[in-house]
Amino acid sequence: MTNLNELRREIDGIDDQLLTLLGRRIEIGRAVARSKAPNGGPFLRPGREAAILRRLSAAAPAAISPAVISRIWRQILVANLAQQTAVTVATTGVPGPILARDHFGVSAEVHVLADGRAVIEAVAAGDALVGVISCDGAWWQDLCNGDTLSVQPRVIARLPFFGPANMGQAVVVAGFDSDPSGDDISLYAVSDDAGQTLREVAGHAEETDHRAPAGGRWLGSYARPSHR
Repeated sequence: MTNLNELRREIDGIDDQLLTLLGRRIEIGRAVARSKAPNGGPFLRPGREAAILRRLSAAAPAAISPAVISRIWRQILVANLAQQTAVTVATTGVPGPILARDHFGVSAEVHVLADGRAVIEAVAAGDALVGVISCDGAWWQDLCNGDTLSVQPRVIARLPFFGPANMGQAVVVAGFDSDPSGDDISLYAVSDDAGQTLREVAGHAEETDHRAPAGGRWLGSYARPSHR
């Protein structure tokens, strides 16, 4: 029968292997960043991150929930991102800071601002890499009223990606477009006689089979979350 000390030594050995692999992952991430540099592309690729989390969650043992997988790998992904750029997040009140920490990790620099408009302006000015805005009310109208900004922020993610919907919901905005994840939703602001409404359309705006609503203003695309 295996004794307790042997089991603990085996756990220690696994932890050492994990640490070595994490270091190797960071090295590869730096190499990826260097390959992106000549093209000036964004370091943050939310579609790619979503695809990674979906794949790992599907392959994980039954004893590990998708929410746990997401929490662990979000920290790893952001640690990798932090090697390439400063991870600064502008957000508003509840649930913004909670969702921002959950998604962008404990090491992210989170600034709580007065409202969604202030968050959008901070992102447009480059004072924050991303913004996290609560989905309460007609939040999208602040994005529609940003024509005077030098950079027009877009929605690139919806939070939480894995987790219960009752913990609150928010969108992530950035000064660059998201990349397709394979299962996405695009947002459009549509104006008619009844006023302005928000419409969701299946698919990423970059996809050839995507169907935008007539007269709709594209606000961004994001990977479809899985609320469990």
